[in-house]
Amino acid sequence: MLGRAMHSLMHVSISPQRISWISLMLSIVAFFMLRANLLYGMMWIAMVLIVDTGDGLLFKRRHLTKLDGLGIEVSHRLSEFLLFYPNRIWILLATLNVYLTIAKLKEKKIIVLPLRHVFLAALILEFFGILPLILSDFV
Repeated sequence: MLGRAMHSLMHVSISPQRISWISLMLSIVAFFMLRANLLYGMMWIAMVLIVDTGDGLLFKRRHLTKLDGLGIEVSHRLSEFLLFYPNRIWILLATLNVYLTIAKLKEKKIIVLPLRHVFLAALILEFFGILPLILSDFV
């Protein structure tokens, strides 16, 4: 299934950067949905992550360099700050991700923490009452 998706992505005329910016726009919707309704917010964050997977697959499939993906990383970091606002712990982690991205540029590598994935998992735990306090700024 993944191979079929990657094959289909090769023939798409949209750039990985454009997909990433579309994902950022979806993050804006997710920001407002998260504050209005936790369940809908989680669904929008999942949609953001799915779209981000598309930009990553297309980026790799087209054999672009790590520096070509810098715009993609910028949009991902903006998405993190937007989704995590106003929670200080998550903002601190997003700041760490920015530092990791910048620190590794000299080596032409990009290393980041999968914060939005962990954030979605924490929201799911919050939704089911397993982890009630860590996300109290959001709900």
